[in-house]
Amino acid sequence: YTIAESQECSTKEDDKWVEYIFVIRKKFDKENKYYTEYVDVKSEGLQDVLREIFKDVNGVSLGEDKPSVHPALLLTYLPQLEAYQTIHSTHSSIQHLKLLTQYLTDHYDTTLKRFNALLKEGKISFDLLWILFQPNTLVYTTCPGSDQPRCLKFDFGQMEQSSQGECFFKLDCRYLDHNGKVFGEVETSLAVAEFRGAKKINTLDVFPLQYHEQAGKLKDALTARGRKFISLIGIYHRNYKGIAFIKQKGKYDKVYVESRVMIDASEFKQVNPNYSSSRISSRADLFEEPFLHDPFLGWDSPSNNSKAIKTNGIAPNETKGEDLLLCSPTVLGFSFSNKLWLEFAVAHIRDIVWDLSLFENLVLPDKQKNIIRALAESQKIEADKPFDDFIKGKGQGLVILLHGPAGVGKTLTAEGISEFLKRPLYAVCAGDLGVDSSKLETKLSSILHLARHWNAILLLDEADVFLEERSLHDTNRNALVSVFLRQVEYFQGTMFLTTNRVKTFDEAFQSRIHFALRYGKLSKSAREKVWAAFLQRSGTSRVKPNEVGKLVEKDINGRQVSSRETTRIEFTLIEVGI
Repeated sequence: YTIAESQECSTKEDDKWVEYIFVIRKKFDKENKYYTEYVDVKSEGLQDVLREIFKDVNGVSLGEDKPSVHPALLLTYLPQLEAYQTIHSTHSSIQHLKLLTQYLTDHYDTTLKRFNALLKEGKISFDLLWILFQPNTLVYTTCPGSDQPRCLKFDFGQMEQSSQGECFFKLDCRYLDHNGKVFGEVETSLAVAEFRGAKKINTLDVFPLQYHEQAGKLKDALTARGRKFISLIGIYHRNYKGIAFIKQKGKYDKVYVESRVMIDASEFKQVNPNYSSSRISSRADLFEEPFLHDPFLGWDSPSNNSKAIKTNGIAPNETKGEDLLLCSPTVLGFSFSNKLWLEFAVAHIRDIVWDLSLFENLVLPDKQKNIIRALAESQKIEADKPFDDFIKGKGQGLVILLHGPAGVGKTLTAEGISEFLKRPLYAVCAGDLGVDSSKLETKLSSILHLARHWNAILLLDEADVFLEERSLHDTNRNALVSVFLRQVEYFQGTMFLTTNRVKTFDEAFQSRIHFALRYGKLSKSAREKVWAAFLQRSGTSRVKPNEVGKLVEKDINGRQVSSRETTRIEFTLIEVGI
């Protein structure tokens, strides 16, 4: 053998090693201590063989003028290289391939023996991770935000060191996602922090899926979830119960959600333009919390948009097989109860079971119920609907005012209409909008836009401050009313306003109300209907039909009757002697 200095030439004609089959090249660092090893493939026949074996491996190019391969890649594919020799024994370049495999088995003999011995026990050491992961294999980990299992496809891995001197094994992977516009692959990086001794492979933060104890069942579950993910591409109104999260400043803010949600990745991106579901390696943050509990590298920042989704030429509805395993475990959307944009775990999303009896149980005269229902049904959001005002965009909405004392069914009316029409209900309290007129316009404009965009019924509860007559002495509230009036004027959906305190409605607002319904105090017959409906829904057998009259005598409103506070109901039953 010959030890030679680095070769400066850059053309094939000047390459004095061209007569060799392959050349082992070591590239040392500035201090001449650590090196990276490469296998420069000189034999054109061997190049053809490796090109065929590595045809589906990302990041490997054997069509260059001076093709080279990392020995780690060759070693992970050693079984395939040996199998190729057996299948294509008459191939003209088999002798060259045999020489390469002989070099690998001889040079890495000790390493391979250690690796195989650990593998028999289902274990691995940190310094041998680079042999464990083969390109294009499925790797298993968990989503740090939702704690859901997930799969990614491994491309390349290498040992790296953070600026703090901590070692880790970095894995470049990819998965499938949708950002509201594009469906395709997202590149991301994961990491396994350095550990001592040998560990069970299936206890690592990231490991090949084949080593999972229930790999078969997990594949079936992830395939089913992948199909569900594909079915949620677009805008969908669904029910959700479980943990959701949002990533902010490198941390996961987790929220428990039990409500209706709107799945809408496109609108999510409009509201959060710098939010990125993809991950980019950022060494400065690697070993600061919460990295030690999070195999994904890097944090979200505007610069992360460089890792955009790359279309793979496959339509979502054509996704099948192994690709379904790679679908993201979360989708982007909005929680109506929490008023937050979040990432929702696909596994916790369910179809909505509409409660069509809610509106029927509403204690209102039939004439008024029919009017409200007819008005709401007639309000269709259509692009070609003619304008009903001289100014474009004005006066196309439906505003219904519900006013009266607390607990008489105002909020329930809007909820019942939402269930009856099977449309989303976007309920907002006036307190959510604040009392700063400079911020009100932005907040209200966003809410009205979403209500129209999702064809939702908008419920503005406790809207007293916006409805009461303006005065000469309260300029701030006057500004609030003016902003509110202007926004309502151009709203093109269905809006319910509720109030129980306004004495005098502002004159300008009266002309913008299409229908006003005053609720009186519940009469004895009304309370009887409320109690009957509640007892039927609660399923209690403690109250007999002839004892309902005792409950009706108690002067309480509908909200108190339907309260979920068991102690309050129990107290009422005891108080009336039931």
